[in-house]
Amino acid sequence: MSSEVVSFLLDPATYGTGVKDVGHVETASSHIFLAGDRAFKLKRDARLPHADYSTIERRRRSCEREVELNRRTAPNLYVGFLPITRTSGGTLNLGGAGAAVDWVIEMTRFDPGARLDALAARGALSPALMGAAGRAIAALHAMAARRPDHGGVAGVRAVIEQNASLSEPLLADSLEALKKHSMLLDVRRADGWVRECHGDLCLRNMVVIENRPVIFGGVEFDDRRACVDVLDDLASVVSELLHRELPEHANVVLNAWMERMRQYDGLPALPLFLSARAATQARLLAAAGQADEARALVAEAVRFVQPGSGAIVAIGGLSGAGKTTLSRRMAARLGAPPGGLLLRSEAARKRLFGIADDARQQPAYNPSVARSIYRLVTREALDVARSGYVAVVDATLGLDEWRIDIRRAAERAGVPLIGLWLDAPVAVLEQRVRESRAEATDAALRVLRQQRQVSSVPTDWVRVDSTMEPDAMVEAAMAAWTARRGRHVTVD
Repeated sequence: MSSEVVSFLLDPATYGTGVKDVGHVETASSHIFLAGDRAFKLKRDARLPHADYSTIERRRRSCEREVELNRRTAPNLYVGFLPITRTSGGTLNLGGAGAAVDWVIEMTRFDPGARLDALAARGALSPALMGAAGRAIAALHAMAARRPDHGGVAGVRAVIEQNASLSEPLLADSLEALKKHSMLLDVRRADGWVRECHGDLCLRNMVVIENRPVIFGGVEFDDRRACVDVLDDLASVVSELLHRELPEHANVVLNAWMERMRQYDGLPALPLFLSARAATQARLLAAAGQADEARALVAEAVRFVQPGSGAIVAIGGLSGAGKTTLSRRMAARLGAPPGGLLLRSEAARKRLFGIADDARQQPAYNPSVARSIYRLVTREALDVARSGYVAVVDATLGLDEWRIDIRRAAERAGVPLIGLWLDAPVAVLEQRVRESRAEATDAALRVLRQQRQVSSVPTDWVRVDSTMEPDAMVEAAMAAWTARRGRHVTVD
């Protein structure tokens, strides 16, 4: 890249009469020029450790690929890519006729203060926003192209070996975990879960635009980084949130993603992915001279890779009892980081009927459908518990047969079952249903009446008064968890 091109892009006249000044941001691989409502990204003319931009054609292909990949999630941000040309008179032109001397990516500008890392620094990340982020990540992973030429055991081993010098105990634990889950990693690759993902999924590469998180900045220059297991890609942002001491946010992202992707059988590999992500970041920080933070990340990587202890927490009660509120508040505090996996019968029912989970519409109650949903939730609870995580089942669970199925799942997994039944007076339940189901109050009240007719209160579960303040209700539930989680059960 010539100084002539940089000077050309720094000149406001390059962009027309509406631009009075041009901002300039330099990164390790690019120059970014901020002009009016647009940003123009110019790749450095260099062969870097992570990418080769040393020829015009390489930079052109890189620009094309970056736009192609990132339009999957941010079509309104990535306008396109343009040549910088030289006219017959010898002057430079942006996007005009003539021979190309370089290429730039054209983007719509956004407020950097709306990036999720900036919001996190201000303490402004809300659970609702993190849920939306988890769903946006899931949407990317659902559409991403399959890449069985990457990932699997070989891909994860390469990352572990890159980080080998950080810590001998971490290396030993990571290789042991890799050996233990080698079949799972390769099966997931064969099943299509190694995909063309993001590659640098972190808070700085997500921005709030029109009240929703938009993912940008995906890696175009290294397929080894971008073409990974979808759970590995997710682990990048989850591990970052945990490092930032935002465990509730990490748990919300994980659960929002899981409710869309249903990857519960892949959970045994998640600790290894979290550990590898933390270790990679530690290696980069150590190279940049940030030794203290690097050491903290190594300690986290060691903690992540340790196997967790599974359990099933079943939270039952009639409509309006507060099951979802309690389960979401508890989840981040249960088990190994990033906490418990929420299994909500309502979400499963909406999925079955093709209704968006955030829609207020309620599908009609049907006993045979309910049995199918409970069987699905129970199977997923078994997968979660066997993986070393805590399954948090949020369902009415008013019938003995359903509670027996949950107990048997805990027995098969060899983990404790903690049953919590939320109690509240009928008048309170009806009022809560009216407040939360404004668009379908009559139908929701009919479901509540049906539940009251067929449900029974389990005698061997802990009963929790759900009229308490939320904090007090959570603490009562956590006390039951602490008291009962050591009571492992075995198959008869």
